[in-house]
Amino acid sequence: MNHRPFEDWLLENQPLTPEQNRELNAHLKTCTTCTALTEVDLSLKSTWLVAPKAGFTERFQLQMVAERKLIRKRQLWGLGLLALIAFISVGFLIFQLFTVWLSSPAQLFVTWVTWWVTLVSSIRTYGSIGLALLEIAAGIIPLPLWLGLAAGSFLLVLGWVASLWKLSYSTQARRLV
Repeated sequence: MNHRPFEDWLLENQPLTPEQNRELNAHLKTCTTCTALTEVDLSLKSTWLVAPKAGFTERFQLQMVAERKLIRKRQLWGLGLLALIAFISVGFLIFQLFTVWLSSPAQLFVTWVTWWVTLVSSIRTYGSIGLALLEIAAGIIPLPLWLGLAAGSFLLVLGWVASLWKLSYSTQARRLV
């Protein structure tokens, strides 16, 4: 037996057409599952809201404040630990730099020059490779596909920015409550 439309009608609580109402009543006479669902819905609609115990709101707000303090405390510990690790790492690198410098200033100069030359030549090499690949791709891929890729990329970035904006807005709204 196909329960799907009848379950949807029962759960959505939308007004039904006379034809749908007749079909639902006929189905309820034969189907115990949908009948039970109707009984549960009726019992939920016939209940009344119970007022919260005295002081519930204050206790809830105090608990929220305590949880926020705990979260801030954990974040501060994590930030402190991260700062400590960064400080130790930078200290180690500076120590290594000074040991090279103290042993030979010329060695330090050679190391710096080598590093900068390697960086510049790597950037130029990767740039040349990228331009060559772009020229090859421009000859192979037709213009409409390029435009489609550009438009799709733009829409992805736009969706990303919109979702970040919405997420940050909802986070700010939660902080204000």
